Amino acid sequence: MGTRKGGFSWKLVNSKWLKENSWWLIPAFLLLGFGTVLTVQNGDGFFFSKPSVSSTTTETYSTTSKANQPEKIVEREIVSTEPGRTLWDFLGLIGVPILIVLLGNLIRHQQQRQAELTAAAQQVIADSQARADILESYFGQLSSLLIDKNLLAIATKVDSGKANPEQQDLLDAARNVIRAITLSTLRRLQDSDEHQGSIIRCLVESEIIGKVKLSLREIALSGADLKEINLSSADLKYANLSGAKCNRAKLDNANLGNANLRGAVLAYASMSSAYLRFADLRDADLICTDLRFSILGSANLSSADLRSARLGFANLSSANLRNADLGDADLRNADLLIAKLNNTNLRNADLRYARLQLAKISGANLSGANLSGADLSEAALRSTNLSGANLSGANLSGADFSGSDLSNADFRQADLSSGCVYQSNSYVCNYARSVVGARFSNVQYFTEDYKKNLEKRGAIFEDMPVVCL
Repeated sequence: MGTRKGGFSWKLVNSKWLKENSWWLIPAFLLLGFGTVLTVQNGDGFFFSKPSVSSTTTETYSTTSKANQPEKIVEREIVSTEPGRTLWDFLGLIGVPILIVLLGNLIRHQQQRQAELTAAAQQVIADSQARADILESYFGQLSSLLIDKNLLAIATKVDSGKANPEQQDLLDAARNVIRAITLSTLRRLQDSDEHQGSIIRCLVESEIIGKVKLSLREIALSGADLKEINLSSADLKYANLSGAKCNRAKLDNANLGNANLRGAVLAYASMSSAYLRFADLRDADLICTDLRFSILGSANLSSADLRSARLGFANLSSANLRNADLGDADLRNADLLIAKLNNTNLRNADLRYARLQLAKISGANLSGANLSGADLSEAALRSTNLSGANLSGANLSGADFSGSDLSNADFRQADLSSGCVYQSNSYVCNYARSVVGARFSNVQYFTEDYKKNLEKRGAIFEDMPVVCL
């Protein structure tokens, strides 16, 4: 049978079931086959047979009917038969041996199962002990380097410029040794998220990362438990942190360029001024994460959860934010030049004074968003939901609103010059899905016919001084 949706395979299930129940299935099938062989089409065979006649007896007696009539002689033939052999006879003959075989297989199966469980438990204990031994060896080597070589004191001298060349060489050599044994130990513990996290915490708490400045470039920490860890200013470029649990971690000023953070949990983490250029953050959990002033240029944030994230002054130029959730996010003064925001949720997001020139925003949800003072020149806003959005004072020159919902949007004092109003011999706002309640004031580019058309569709024009932006 084929594989069902979701990767479920009946073939694998049936194979497993047959293997686990073979202890009684095999004897049962043997019994069924043996019984079938002994049976013939008419029910008369080697073992099974029909009832047979064993003897015939004739009895003679006389009867008297009416008066003056002679006696009548009656003969009656009595036939005695022997019953044939039946299935119950067959089972009665071999039932005890079969029961013994089944019980023996059951006991053997239970013993085998118990042995497997015991072996599995012993393996878990052995693996746990092996990991503990690996950690003990690692911590021992670190202690030797830190204490015997007095590395932290040397690192302090190097930072202050008071170290001699010999001390500088010793620090460089020790740093390389620590990195080598760290990478080796992490590879040996790649199946233990908790132990991997313990190693990084040890490096943080012993100040090897902070003072010795140990580089964690290309380190493999996929799925590691790094909750609330402090890796501020750490060098994690090209690191593999996919699926890592970094809730409330401190990664301010950390170098995470080209890092793999796909599916990582970074909710409530502090990552202000972090370098994340070209980082892979697909499907990452960044709820309420502080990313202010961070560099996320060309980063892949598609389908990431950035609800209520703080991205003020962040550089997101050319970033991929398709299908991401930025509801209620703070993007004030953020740089989203040429960013890909197709089908992104920006409901109630704060985008005041954000740079969105040439951004691809088609299909996005910007309902209730604050875009006042934002630069959306030449932006693609086709089929976008801008209902209730605040676009007052925004630069919308050349923006494409075709198919968009502009109902109750605020366009007062917005720059609606050039392509926004008149493009390819047609007025783009004419193609908006709805302009009911949209408010306009800076309309020096509007013709009377165009204005009347928008008024008929429910737009509101206010008499305010014309300001050319």
